[in-house]
Amino acid sequence: MFTTNQRCGSCMQIVDLRFDHVAEVRRRDPRPLNEQVPSHIRGLHIQVQEDADAVEGVGRGVCPKCGQPMMASFATTRRVLKSIIEHLADEAPLFGGDGLITVTDIYPAVRKPSETTDWPDPVVQNYRDAFEIRHAKVSDSAKVSAFVTCLEVALKALGTTGKNVRSRIDDALEKKLITEALHQWAHHLRDLRNDAIHDGTAEEGSADELFEFLELFLHMTFRLPREIAAKQD
Repeated sequence: MFTTNQRCGSCMQIVDLRFDHVAEVRRRDPRPLNEQVPSHIRGLHIQVQEDADAVEGVGRGVCPKCGQPMMASFATTRRVLKSIIEHLADEAPLFGGDGLITVTDIYPAVRKPSETTDWPDPVVQNYRDAFEIRHAKVSDSAKVSAFVTCLEVALKALGTTGKNVRSRIDDALEKKLITEALHQWAHHLRDLRNDAIHDGTAEEGSADELFEFLELFLHMTFRLPREIAAKQD
């Protein structure tokens, strides 16, 4: 068998994807051969294939976590591709594993963090942590707590003052850094974090909804003002 350690685009978990089918990807110019080869050298053409030739392959499998289909495109050599295909049915893993191929694409595509250069470095780092935690196998209460930490870092980066998250959210509204709608949502996120800390639980499905709000908040407070200023200039 052959497995490769990849992140599933469906459940976003890092898994050992076992290929159940592998094939070589071949690209061919659609023009007829007699249009590609000059008339004075047309005839029998033989292409010699070497084991060391670089080739493209594609492997199909099923995510062991969520059961959804996955497909990986990869680069390797002809010798390795042949070995992978020959040993697919074996229970023992092919010697060399992940180091034998270079994965170039995963399908479904894995969603990447959406930070931009408009975000301050501390915000980017905390957002990446929140992004990873969102897809980790931890409780929703732990996720909500991480999201509020990122929100607090963002509020500090905006220049708000206050002794806690509540006062910083209110200060952001006073300074017209956020809208009333964002102000209410930020407090909603803070309240859920407080409930999660005290009760150890969070509303089912709240983590995904609040992460989407966090991304919206960061876009509205950092990127959008710069886009507006650029348009005005």
